[in-house]
Amino acid sequence: MKRRFWLAAPLAVLLGALVALGVLGPGRRRSSQAEALPVFGTVPSFRLTDQRGQAVTAADLHGRVWVANFMFTSCSGVCPVLTRRMVEVQRWAERAGYPATALRLVSFSVEPERDTPERLAGFAKEHGADAVRWSFLTGPYQAVEKAAVEGFKLGLSRERPGPGEPPGDGLDGINIFHGTRLVLVDQQGRIRGYYEADAEGLGHLEAAAARLLAEPTRAGAQGTERS
Repeated sequence: MKRRFWLAAPLAVLLGALVALGVLGPGRRRSSQAEALPVFGTVPSFRLTDQRGQAVTAADLHGRVWVANFMFTSCSGVCPVLTRRMVEVQRWAERAGYPATALRLVSFSVEPERDTPERLAGFAKEHGADAVRWSFLTGPYQAVEKAAVEGFKLGLSRERPGPGEPPGDGLDGINIFHGTRLVLVDQQGRIRGYYEADAEGLGHLEAAAARLLAEPTRAGAQGTERS
């Protein structure tokens, strides 16, 4: 759930000169595309459990590019949109031929008390998630909160509805507020971008992920794919 963030001849001549110098036009666009992606910080260590009951740590994802989001299975607000976008990223990766050893998806449940591995497994199957590529993580709420707030710098809070307000989607009618952007992480565990869960944002995310996947990485070999 998300809270409710006239052209005169001299000017034409000037524009033409700027294009010729590469300040505007294709040359300028190529320069912008060549700029490095920003670094927003590093994902801290975590140890959670995926939908198969297996432990997943930040170290397990080292050497891979990955896309993260925060959600919970009973959410009727923005979570379904986030999940659909993650499905689209999975399909894009498959079409582009990126194996799970190169590109992963990670969804953190912000309601781990209800989202057990078994419940997450059913949710993953319902949405056609490849269990090798896409991990749905659950664990102690404090660990998830730390990953969201301290690690990914995304908001996460729980509040009881006020008098006369409808109940929330969380247990006992609690409202759960959480970050609604997709997050791109590189092979060294560095956050390289935050993207809106819309078509434009998805396009930017996929382009940025492709750039990271094409760059040499100090992480070395991608490692062995988990079965």
